[in-house]
Amino acid sequence: QSTRTKVINIPCNKCNRKTTFNVEVAHVDGIQFSYSSPVLNYPPAVKSYTMKCLVDNTTYLALFKFNGNKVVKIAEYPESIKINNYKSNRYLKLLGEEKEIELKLSKILHSKCLGIGAMTYLRRIYEHIISEAHNKAKLKNNNKELYEERTKMSEKIDLLGTDYLPEIMVNNKEIYGILSKGIHELSEKECIENFPILFNSIEVILETKLMKDLEEKRKIDNTKNLNRINALLKKKG
Repeated sequence: QSTRTKVINIPCNKCNRKTTFNVEVAHVDGIQFSYSSPVLNYPPAVKSYTMKCLVDNTTYLALFKFNGNKVVKIAEYPESIKINNYKSNRYLKLLGEEKEIELKLSKILHSKCLGIGAMTYLRRIYEHIISEAHNKAKLKNNNKELYEERTKMSEKIDLLGTDYLPEIMVNNKEIYGILSKGIHELSEKECIENFPILFNSIEVILETKLMKDLEEKRKIDNTKNLNRINALLKKKG
């Protein structure tokens, strides 16, 4: 088998930052396929990509099948859910570990052309955001329920409003309807095509919530600091 090596800079899960990887690309022999490319008329080729982090020697392996103008990943180690962890920690405090993983799983399933499954995880994230908003609303209303569990999602959103939900959710209630239709009615192909727009919608929702939480924290911290300065000045006066 022929081998070539190159060096790239990409995020490392263990180092939790961008580091230098040594990448070894090799043609893999001995893998047989029962068909060949109808256009170019040659059997598919398989290449292995072995990436080793030069900081801690963490190694990742992936096999890709090249068939005409198509490329398909046929194996990987460790699996994507364990290595695709660089950016996703951004929403850990907001979603919790379980929902954080589900957000990653939606992307992974989409990359594997499993659109309906990807949509399912996005809907679970959406429902989690609504549930957390309802819990927050109950705390501010003497633990009083704002709605029953069987209430329609659009009505739940109206009742919670922008006091507890990002504006994009209140103004775009159809997001949940599209996610539900994707699970129950749309084809895999339609779900795959629509997924990027819906995933982006979820990210906008999460980013809006992060910004609001940060703003609230800044206000609280600022009030504490002003009170501290005021107390010191009173002592001196």
